[in-house]
Amino acid sequence: MTPRTYIAIAYAVLLSVTAGLYMGYRTGYRASSRATDALLTEKTAEVKDMAQRLDAATFRLDQYISRLTWEAVASYYGKFENGNVTASGRVFNMDERIIAHKELPFGTVLLVERLDNGKFSIGQVLDDGPNVRGRSVDVSWRMAEELDMVDDGLAVVRVTVLSWPGRMIR
Repeated sequence: MTPRTYIAIAYAVLLSVTAGLYMGYRTGYRASSRATDALLTEKTAEVKDMAQRLDAATFRLDQYISRLTWEAVASYYGKFENGNVTASGRVFNMDERIIAHKELPFGTVLLVERLDNGKFSIGQVLDDGPNVRGRSVDVSWRMAEELDMVDDGLAVVRVTVLSWPGRMIR
């Protein structure tokens, strides 16, 4: 969920608390106007503070992730490699979302977005590769289908690191 979604949820909760106070559902009777106004002011300040913190966090995250995004040429592999053991020790299954990359550690989660059609897929680095000069990532057959690159074989993609092994990016 995006920060804007969290803010919308916070506003919905604020409105429901306000409606509950006005309708008397919270205590069984209608709360005094003064108590309702005080609680409404307090909750409004909390929501505004949360919105400011989320905006600041989003700005920092956007700056950080922009350094972890690059454009590359992607290829796919699948049928001939299906059932073989990957460099990470896992058995390759072409129906899973697996990515091969030469430098990133195993377990890194990547968002791969095809630039010409906007389709994207999320997968995990579990193999070394590609072994062809000029290519940055190899994706599994399933990811290639999601990116609509099975017929083309190659695609120009934007790769974004979503998480490192063992922890999410904050």
